[in-house]
Amino acid sequence: MTIRILLVGVYFNLLIFPASVLALTITQPEEGEIYHPGDTVQVLAEAGEGEVFVPGVILDAASIDGGLDVLAPYDFEFQIPTNFLGSLRISAAGKTSAGNILKDEIHIQVVLPSSVRLRSILVDSSPVILLLEPEHSRTKTLTVSGRFSDGVEREVTTFPGTTFQSSNEEIVTVDGNGLMQAVGAGDAEITVRNGELKAVRDVIVKQKSRFR
Repeated sequence: MTIRILLVGVYFNLLIFPASVLALTITQPEEGEIYHPGDTVQVLAEAGEGEVFVPGVILDAASIDGGLDVLAPYDFEFQIPTNFLGSLRISAAGKTSAGNILKDEIHIQVVLPSSVRLRSILVDSSPVILLLEPEHSRTKTLTVSGRFSDGVEREVTTFPGTTFQSSNEEIVTVDGNGLMQAVGAGDAEITVRNGELKAVRDVIVKQKSRFR
């Protein structure tokens, strides 16, 4: 299964940082700790004595409210998006007044509670258009969404149990991650299954764009 990665970055300046204590460590959460979608995660970063932090917090390339406390122990909280599953990387970086960059990172795993089940799988109703020419237009990944018993819609393209099958591999092939590749001009269908659940997406392969 392809692992989705969500990056949570903690970036700050260390205004006072003796060279003898050049260290930065994320002490909470622990590497590999398990969380569920929607959980609140408390992050704790520690460094040597005497440092003063000017914090800025980035969650998946978007600023979030709050940040590291300006006094030790320098912690903050964020909420895991309810539609996220996979590996979540938490990274911290600090810059000393001397220009030294200090970094640390850990990974936690976001999994569904055992009580949450996949109820349906969904694909876009419009056909996928692939072109034999130019070559870079021959491939495209089919994105699949799923609606779960907790009412949340999540991407399930690489979710355990999701499979793909082409109705005509002389027109289009598809691999286990939903990557489609045009082979010959014509119409075909990609059937997506997960257990007893099924969805179908039409594919049209053309020789080349009429605008070329």
